[in-house]
Amino acid sequence: MKTCAGCGSIFPDHYVNCSKCGESFKDGMGKMYGVGESSGIGWTSSVSQTNTVTQPKSAGVALFLELLIPGAGFMYARSIGRGILVLVLTIVGIIVYFGMIQAACPGYYNASTGYCTTNIFVVGQAEQIYSQLHLFALLIAVGWLILRLYGAVRLVRIYNKS
Repeated sequence: MKTCAGCGSIFPDHYVNCSKCGESFKDGMGKMYGVGESSGIGWTSSVSQTNTVTQPKSAGVALFLELLIPGAGFMYARSIGRGILVLVLTIVGIIVYFGMIQAACPGYYNASTGYCTTNIFVVGQAEQIYSQLHLFALLIAVGWLILRLYGAVRLVRIYNKS
């Protein structure tokens, strides 16, 4: 008599597969197979036992990665799509920022130095526009950073609960 490793049912010795769960008892060489392993005939059992224990993720590591690379904290928390979205949105935000700086310059904008060269008549107006634009961009950047860090930590906590 044979005992099925998948469901525990008992069968005569001439049975090759369990008639209840489909588990293979052994191959032609007499080797016993466990649940979910192939019998060597090109058939795999549909019964599977997964006893994997996932290690909890660290919120500190998620924060560090998110500070280092936008979206990396999300990817660490197994949210790859959100991580890529955060990375793309950050890159687009940087491009838009530099485009706004260049558009606000009434003269020549030197990207390597970050200075706007204007004629003498619009210098005061240009400085005022730049200071307001930089303040606005700084507030948006800090807000975006806080949202990213909060999102990464939140996803790590959700991951650890599941």
